[in-house]
Amino acid sequence: MKIMLLFTRYFSASSQAQLQQQLSPNEMAAMHERESAIIQLEADIADVNMIFKDLATMVHDQGEIIDSIEQNIETAVVDIQSGNTQLRQAREHQQAARKKKFIIAIIVLIVILVLFLIIWFSWKTS
Repeated sequence: MKIMLLFTRYFSASSQAQLQQQLSPNEMAAMHERESAIIQLEADIADVNMIFKDLATMVHDQGEIIDSIEQNIETAVVDIQSGNTQLRQAREHQQAARKKKFIIAIIVLIVILVLFLIIWFSWKTS
């Protein structure tokens, strides 16, 4: 289409008529064939341009997706490290609680034994 506009811009109607009179039918057919080929080439170039624009858009969109995935991975790593720290602290608290329960159980047994001995000696002496 642009080629036609250029063609008509450079050749006025009278010069086109003179050109058509000077060219043989074979030359005119070849010229029209070249013109059609140029128009088709222009359309193909426009299609390729559109394909590249679409490809650039897809690459940009996928780049954003990859950035999002990367951010999610970094967040997951931080969360896992935090979880490991919390598990370590929970294990330490559990061991401390188990130790406290054991000490309390021994103290209760000693108190019961002392009470039993007091009751037993007081009952034996009476």
